Amino acid sequence: MIDIHRRQLLVGIGVFAINSLSLAESAISPDPSTVYKVLPRDFKIEGIPIEPPPADNIMEAKILFQMKSERTNSSIQAIIAQNVNPIPLFWECAGIAENDYPEFTSHFYNVISDVEIVVLALKKKFNRPRPSAVLPALDPVVPVPWHSSYPSGHATQSAVIAGLLSRLKPSLSESLTNLALRVGVNREVAGLHYPSDTTAGFALGQWLLNEF
Repeated sequence: MIDIHRRQLLVGIGVFAINSLSLAESAISPDPSTVYKVLPRDFKIEGIPIEPPPADNIMEAKILFQMKSERTNSSIQAIIAQNVNPIPLFWECAGIAENDYPEFTSHFYNVISDVEIVVLALKKKFNRPRPSAVLPALDPVVPVPWHSSYPSGHATQSAVIAGLLSRLKPSLSESLTNLALRVGVNREVAGLHYPSDTTAGFALGQWLLNEF
């Protein structure tokens, strides 16, 4: 089983793929047709201090192969639900409905839109093959997304969502963080993401939270 508490500690101290270097001066801007809803229009993707993924894909793919033992009926059902749309799970965990805080909800979905733009741009930049392309025996339990693997969009989005909702419900921060971790790790159990994809996604989400 994945050591969730160890991951949570690492997330808390920021020891992941995001490094402590200053933001790069040169940067590739998003497509000109892309308009951020919360981030400034001139936000630079390459200004995000994220390191490239590890070079040894097969080593991490073998780790995922060992994780196939965690595919129980209940975990597969959770993976399927989270694959479609994990957002409602976080509202439920926070014990609130979207229409309880209309102004916050509007900001929330604008943030999610920006996160998607950022993640897809980074995936395009790094172009890491999915684990099942490296090791077909992983046999993912849900369809493999069309875009590349690094960083994990589910992990990034979940970290951001947990952070945003924790601002509304500070007392539930630990529960929301645990849910984010579970969503991220389930993508590994599913055979969709390398562990380093997840690690980078959590760190990216935490970094982006400071921008929103």
